[in-house]
Amino acid sequence: MFADGQCCVKQDDREVRISIEDLAWPVIDTPQATLASALMAACMEAGVAIVLATRHTPSGLVLPFHRHHRQSVIARLQADAKDSLKKRLRQEMVRRKILNQSAVLVAVGSDEAATLKENGVHAR
Repeated sequence: MFADGQCCVKQDDREVRISIEDLAWPVIDTPQATLASALMAACMEAGVAIVLATRHTPSGLVLPFHRHHRQSVIARLQADAKDSLKKRLRQEMVRRKILNQSAVLVAVGSDEAATLKENGVHAR
């Protein structure tokens, strides 16, 4: 949803608002997501590319017309990257996500943060 120049993400009873200007490449990775045409138009006006994914793998790209050519060049470079590089980058992304989850557990005072952090550091 789009309101007041912001992307509104609603899930169950929660809502998060993000300024369109703060978006670069939002990834829609669930078949349950619904995008309002006003949101998509605002993203296109702001030069925001939208990545659509199926089973956690990019499957499509929505690009604005007449925007900077670098977005499509970067998307092509990423798509053409060697599988070994993609694998290393995915591993690093998972490792960072685990470390971030550990930081959240620390913030909420959980005793499990150290175990999760240790697993994240050694994840390969």
